[in-house]
Amino acid sequence: MARPTKQGIDYFPLDCTFDSKTEMYLIETGAPGLAVLVTIWQMIYSNNGYYINDDDDLRLIIKRRIDVGINEVSDCINCAVKRRVFSVEQRDTNRILTSKAIQKRYFDAARKKKGVTFDRSFALIPVDSYKNLVSVVINPVVVASNATKVDVDVKVKEEVKVKELKDLSAKADIPKKKVKQFVAPDAQAVAEYMFSKAPDNLDHANSEAHKFVDYYESKGWVVGKAPMKSWQAAARNWMKNSFASGQPVQAASQREAEVNAWANGSTTTGGLFAPADQNFIEGEVIDHG
Repeated sequence: MARPTKQGIDYFPLDCTFDSKTEMYLIETGAPGLAVLVTIWQMIYSNNGYYINDDDDLRLIIKRRIDVGINEVSDCINCAVKRRVFSVEQRDTNRILTSKAIQKRYFDAARKKKGVTFDRSFALIPVDSYKNLVSVVINPVVVASNATKVDVDVKVKEEVKVKELKDLSAKADIPKKKVKQFVAPDAQAVAEYMFSKAPDNLDHANSEAHKFVDYYESKGWVVGKAPMKSWQAAARNWMKNSFASGQPVQAASQREAEVNAWANGSTTTGGLFAPADQNFIEGEVIDHG
């Protein structure tokens, strides 16, 4: 089996003078900056040839090779990107260090190599003239980044789901307020209730209880147009009208019958009307007459 083609190169040309971007970088970083820059170039050309991943391992290797603190190494790399010694776009997008000059030097030096792998998303220069390039996708950093994003999305979704489950559990733990269902009373229950409110009127309570039940049963136990919620409240209102004068509340049909009897010349009402009711009847007759 043939030995695989070595991607990197053994040496690279270094110009006698630096361009203005590199000069400004060196002014800002000094001798450590030059050592960091040359080390990065060495690692690029000897390995992938035209780029290197910008990660923690890169900083550790540079630290070991030139004996400079890792923070200072990071500062030099950031300054080189800021001064555009390395491509800002490629660093931000693909997390790699590369430049147009690096790519041109490498592809020119590697023209005679066979099957040089190249990721077109890293291209900063036209590469169609280099016939030995094999286009591949070789960006593990982006893949890892995407995987991390997926993991984060899954984690967020899981956290949201857990929160929703907790909220549902909390709601389940809150005792629901029971809506008391209305149960229509019988005459005995109403009579006992009325008697509890007016102990001196047992017979009156019994009589009015039957009238109360008959009246509201005929109306379907509604008050106005709304279903009755509390028959006790309705019974208290009934008692206010009945017990205030000491006389029972009469059904409308009975009142109408007695009004007619009075109008027909009968002055006897069976004692069911109080004096105030006699005035009412007279008013009824006048209204109807």
